[in-house]
Amino acid sequence: MIIEDGSGHPREVRWTARRKARAVQQLLSGTQIEVVAVETGATATQLSAWRETFIEAGTAGLKGGGPAMGTR
Repeated sequence: MIIEDGSGHPREVRWTARRKARAVQQLLSGTQIEVVAVETGATATQLSAWRETFIEAGTAGLKGGGPAMGTR
C-alpha cells in the first residue's frame, strides 16, 4: 500500500502480521470499520478479509489437544 508521508511524498506501508492484528482487534472491540480504515490507511475490504482470517485461525486454534477450558 502506498500513502503520503505528510510532506506530500508517497511511501510504501508494510502490513506486518502485528499491524493487521492490531487493526482486527480494534474491529473486534467494536470500533467501526470506517474508523479503523481511516486510522490505518487500509481499505474496508482488506480489514474485513483480515478479520475473517483472524477469526478462522482463532477457531482452528481452539480445536485440538490443548488444555480444557477452566483447568490449569
